[in-house]
Formats: sequence, C-alpha cells, structure tokens
Amino acid sequence: MPITSLLGESHYNESMDFSKFLEWFKAATSVIAALFIASGFLAWVPSRLIDGARLTAKREDYGEWAALVALLSGALLLTRSSAWLFKQVTDAIETRQRRKQACSRLHSLSSDERSFLAEYFEKDTRTLDRDMTHGVAQGLLREGILFRPSIASKHYLTFAYNIQPWVWDYLLKRPELLRP
Repeated sequence: MPITSLLGESHYNESMDFSKFLEWFKAATSVIAALFIASGFLAWVPSRLIDGARLTAKREDYGEWAALVALLSGALLLTRSSAWLFKQVTDAIETRQRRKQACSRLHSLSSDERSFLAEYFEKDTRTLDRDMTHGVAQGLLREGILFRPSIASKHYLTFAYNIQPWVWDYLLKRPELLRP
C-alpha cells in the first residue's frame, strides 16, 4: 500500500503541529533502536524469512512505511552515536590536557603546597579537613589536584579536601616532588 493512500485526504492537515513531530526525535535511544530493528526487519529482510515469520501481508501493506521509519530511526541512531562518540573523545582530550597541566604544576609546587600535600602521605590519608578560606587548599582545588567530596561542611567553614586518586599515585612514584 503506498504511503499516500495511508495518509488519505481526510487525515492530511497542512497546519500540522510541527512540535509534535519533533517530540519523536526526543524518544529514548532504546525505543529508537527497537524501531530501527523492527522496521528494518520488515523492510529489508529477505522474503523467505518474512514468509517464514508470516509477515508477508504486513510487508506488502506497510513495507514503504517500515523502510521510512528504518531510515529515520537509523539516521537518529547514527547521529546520537556520533554525538556520544564526539563527546567521549573531547572529554578524554580535555582530561588529558588538564592532567598534563596538573602534572606540570606538581613539578613547580611552592614550599607551602609541598608541605600541605606531604601531610596526606604522612597521615596515610586521602582526606584532610581544612577551613574553606585556606589559600593553599583552595588553590590546589582550583587546579584539579584536590577535590571536595561533599558540598556539606563538617563544621561551619571546615570542609574535607581529598587528593585526586591519580595525583596520589603520581606522587607515590615521585616522592621527591614533596621534599622541601
């Protein structure tokens, strides 16, 4: 059955709400993948498999629609996959650049910063509590060497400051960076 006969003249409305059409594009990826698989099966699988699944009449009636849905959902899946992959790659590049900058920074620590970071290793802890106005802690936090595991304070202005796991490992391998 051709697409035009499915629409019919009585169902066609030139003032169709385009926003409702766009809502379909916001569907969950799993729904779009299911549509792609089901419609692609109906549209493009060899006839002997369609006959075996007893879907010959459905293919004859809705094959063009199935192909259209498969093409649109396939394009959406490809677009979403490409966007996800692009984000993963750019995030990885940014993380690598930030770590490279932080590693460079670890090689040029001030004496106050060295003694502050050395305290983590002396106490064999990954968390130290400091006042939020502590300049060294705030500076290392801003540079990605430390992080605050919680937005809640322990006591008024006292917060926990954790050393980044990769910084911990980096400094364990290079203890000379913390010597005065």
